[in-house]
Amino acid sequence: MALLFKNAVLAEENKRCDILMEDGVIQKLGSGLAANGAAVHDLDGRVVTPAFCATPTHLDKAYPYDLL
Repeated sequence: MALLFKNAVLAEENKRCDILMEDGVIQKLGSGLAANGAAVHDLDGRVVTPAFCATPTHLDKAYPYDLL
């Protein structure tokens, strides 16, 4: 499924742009991107940032010692 986010503000650059995503992967960044069948969502200047969570794995805490 394709999604087109219009009027997003990139946190790193502080400028508006459109974001085209297909199957959960960003395909294009730019202004005036065409929908071409994508579901369009107007973000109206909302900020887009990278993910806030990191998922480190600590094997000494995730598994009992006898399984390592």
